Amino acid sequence: MKRLSGKFTAVCLVLVLAAVAATRTQAQTFTVLHSFAGPPTDGAFSAAGLVMDAAGNLYGTTAFGGSGTCIALGMRGCGTVFKLDPSGNETVLHQFSGGDGAIPAAGLLMDAAGNLYGTTVEGGGAGFCGNFGCGTVFKLDPSGHETVLHGFTGGSDGGNPTGGLIMDSTGNLYGTAGFGGTFGAGVVFRVDTLGNERVLHNFTGGDGREPSAALIMDAAGNLYTTAFRGGAADFGTVVKFDSSGNSTVLHVFTGGSDGGHPAAGLIIDSAGNLYGTTESGGTGGFGTVFKLDPLGNLTVLHAFTGGSDGGNQAQEGIPGAGLIMDAGGNLYGTTSDGGSAGTVFKLDTSRNEIVLHNFTGGAEGANPLAGLIIDSTGNLYGTASGGGASGRGTVFKLTVQTPQQVTQAVVNSVNALFSQGVLNGGQDNSLVTQLQHAINMMNAGKNAGAIGNLESFISEVNDLLSSGVLSPSQAAPLVNAAQAVIARLS
Repeated sequence: MKRLSGKFTAVCLVLVLAAVAATRTQAQTFTVLHSFAGPPTDGAFSAAGLVMDAAGNLYGTTAFGGSGTCIALGMRGCGTVFKLDPSGNETVLHQFSGGDGAIPAAGLLMDAAGNLYGTTVEGGGAGFCGNFGCGTVFKLDPSGHETVLHGFTGGSDGGNPTGGLIMDSTGNLYGTAGFGGTFGAGVVFRVDTLGNERVLHNFTGGDGREPSAALIMDAAGNLYTTAFRGGAADFGTVVKFDSSGNSTVLHVFTGGSDGGHPAAGLIIDSAGNLYGTTESGGTGGFGTVFKLDPLGNLTVLHAFTGGSDGGNQAQEGIPGAGLIMDAGGNLYGTTSDGGSAGTVFKLDTSRNEIVLHNFTGGAEGANPLAGLIIDSTGNLYGTASGGGASGRGTVFKLTVQTPQQVTQAVVNSVNALFSQGVLNGGQDNSLVTQLQHAINMMNAGKNAGAIGNLESFISEVNDLLSSGVLSPSQAAPLVNAAQAVIARLS
């Protein structure tokens, strides 16, 4: 094999190491469970997350598609509620027609009896909003019968809800509406089991306006959410409401390094810390992941650059993608932009970002707008608003490989280079031995030893690159994969 010049080899080695230093990626298996076909028989453009029942069935909404006659944003149909069984077979449970609701942008809530609850941004027949009304709160029973629990007028009761619902122990539903109310800045509402709506809080603008997200409730019954705009700088707020509806602004976003335009809901940990995302601001200008402690101190955990690490855009009237946390304290989410056409990411407990998937914009989907759910084995599920076989979006599953599985895949790659004649027997054996020792160490719970083997493997790969045995394109994937495993073990 022709050897590279020393100068050129040094440059290539720098490029490989630079690739490692960039945002880390983690091996995974990506599966498209369903590609939406669009109207008149299927949904299109899912902006919402999913819920899963005990049997592993997934449920969600699409904002458009179906047989309805709504038209908005250049798309047709009033939206659907769908079900996917564990084999990926879709059943359209309901097609909105306008009077019963239109354009559901939020995900669903499922009760113990299997009833589904949600909101639509428009429809319902009340008020003077477009597409048949100013929005609804609806219920869909297991037989597929839909009931409008409340039709918003856009007046004092609020209008155009884009966030989902939560339910208390007595069956009352709680949510936000982005417009209407006393000051026209949106409301927090409750719908009781008889369908009576009560406004719990009227946003003033100073404490936020245009809330786009769902609420969360703590053990004491306090509610928390975000407002897309409002506050002193009009870049949004994080707000807490006590049981009497009194609001406390926990943070006012400036649109600078702390972020701006929070469109997603929050999660809360056992210590009372809140976590969320913003659509703009941060040092990169493409949004942030943040933590807000019980004293109101905000920490930016990651600022998106809009490049390979992902990024967001401030999109009014579309709920943003929130976060989930696993049992180990890792955070997971999506970005609508960055990468090629959006990303799925993980922030580990040291808050290092790992890109789990980079959407290509093709058959696998593009531009995910909603957050994720995680099952008991660690598989992630979500929706992409675009792409897919018909360009109408997808439902996907992401299975993250264990460090041992990733390392075994590197073994397979090294053996493939030997089969192709790139490596000789001694080189192949030396590299594979380091990797197999690393796997054995991991299986024994000795991560430090595994890291040492992987570091030795990386050193050998770089020596083979320097000597011209491996090209940069052959060496970089090996080094990247080994570094990703080290990051997970550290």
